[in-house]
Amino acid sequence: MKNLLSIVLVCVALLHSHAETTIYTFTSKDWKSAINATVCDGKNDGWVCDKEAYDYQVGYVDAQNRVYGRGVSVKTGTSGAGATSIVTFEEVRSVDINFCQNASKGKGSIFVQIGENTPHELIINRPPKSMGQYNRDTTIQISVAETGKIRFWVNCSENAININTISIHSASEFDREVYKLVTDVKQLQDLDQIIIGVHNAEINHIMGYFDESISQNNIHAIGGKYSEDRTYVAADDDAIYTLHLTELDGKAAFYIEDNIRYEGAYLVASGGQTKNKLALWDKLYDNGTYGNYGYWDISVDSTGEAIIMNLGNSLGKYLQYNVGNHPALFACYAEPNKIPICIYRLTIEGRDDEEDIETGIQYTSSKKIIRKAFINNQLVIISGNDTYTILGTKL
Repeated sequence: MKNLLSIVLVCVALLHSHAETTIYTFTSKDWKSAINATVCDGKNDGWVCDKEAYDYQVGYVDAQNRVYGRGVSVKTGTSGAGATSIVTFEEVRSVDINFCQNASKGKGSIFVQIGENTPHELIINRPPKSMGQYNRDTTIQISVAETGKIRFWVNCSENAININTISIHSASEFDREVYKLVTDVKQLQDLDQIIIGVHNAEINHIMGYFDESISQNNIHAIGGKYSEDRTYVAADDDAIYTLHLTELDGKAAFYIEDNIRYEGAYLVASGGQTKNKLALWDKLYDNGTYGNYGYWDISVDSTGEAIIMNLGNSLGKYLQYNVGNHPALFACYAEPNKIPICIYRLTIEGRDDEEDIETGIQYTSSKKIIRKAFINNQLVIISGNDTYTILGTKL
């Protein structure tokens, strides 16, 4: 049973800090760069070439204003090409890399190292169908901020990987990574880290990972830690998937990858005409059997209720939560008549102020704020004008 925590009011000193972003656009095979329209001189800012790439490609812009084929091309013969920043970056929390491949080939890894810290690796898999040539972002999220010069390099094991831009996000220590409820499908971005939850305030389950030792036909539900208003869910490595944006028959589509436990493994509706199966396979489509069973259409309403519908031929198309099964599970069904689901995506939220929160002490703020904090391991919302209250719950 949930009990209301004490109302807390307090006096604080406010500290302001804001995230900063620096975006470099590369312009040559030896990693010359520019920030906006300003060319980096290579002495005070820019990058020192550690190894040249194959060439630079200006690429194209299609009728939908999408950029493709642009960037410094690292091929298998120039694998390991990369550079080191001239500038030292403080408190780096994430790095975005805009890249592309060939239409249907190109794989390897992008490594990013900040100072003397352990390098971060982004695995680049072969793209589906004809989508590889389009430029898109991939993101390294850094849980504990790192400081230092940034070195990156590209190991290419097939065809080519083009690097167009690198965006470095330096944030205050008060920023934090959160999985936030998606309330519009437009919020979803390529390579988002997502958690699939249950759109029901009485159910604290999220979708786990595919484990053949548990079931070959569905994915088990695991316990999730939601905020009181269900706007947030706690990160859980056993529930994180990577969302990819793509096209199918000229229309927007998605595919969902588990690249934490597997490489190149995707959620599929694999039941054919008889079963309500949800599984993880290493192919996105097989037109002779199940159609495009690795591709999905996603819609989301303003409350966060999501419909994830498979675009293949299987009878069971709708990814849903089934509380009637014991244990509870996620599977695909012919009609969207089970308990609805929702999607949480990884984002970084800033906080405008710092304070030590203790129950039973009065807090007063000098401005209107809205902020979030954890009290007794429960996420609570803080808001108000001259004074504000903290309302939380505990089990």
